[in-house]
Amino acid sequence: MEDIVTKSNVQDNNDNNDNNDDNIKIKRTRNRLTKKQQFVKEREEFIKELNSVIGLSEKRNSIFKNEIEKNENVTKFIIDSDERIKQIFKAGNWGYYTNEEIRGKGNILGLIRSIYNDCDYEINSKLKTSEFDNIKKQYTLMTFVKKA
Repeated sequence: MEDIVTKSNVQDNNDNNDNNDDNIKIKRTRNRLTKKQQFVKEREEFIKELNSVIGLSEKRNSIFKNEIEKNENVTKFIIDSDERIKQIFKAGNWGYYTNEEIRGKGNILGLIRSIYNDCDYEINSKLKTSEFDNIKKQYTLMTFVKKA
């Protein structure tokens, strides 16, 4: 384990001399790789598969929220990939995996957003007027952009 030595600015009230040797703290850093560092290729492959299931590509990086929600292939893919997601992402605090309804328990769209955010994608949402199922109203258009 790697050690980092830092000096503390806090001085003890009982020690009035100018000797700062007592204020040195040793801070241990993590030797283990994070899941983001460890599973780079697996994450890229997973994002490519998810893009193909959702319908995103190099030319088309936007999709309506209701298209994702109504697409049964997306739901099936996410449910089938559950163990894989837990293996390559640090997903313990994501709303999809909590027991609280308020945090989004079981919300597939929330899980998809968390996956893309964790893979350094920026997700922009915008209301657009469009027509689906002969109903014309405002729908949320989600745009996925890879951060530089």
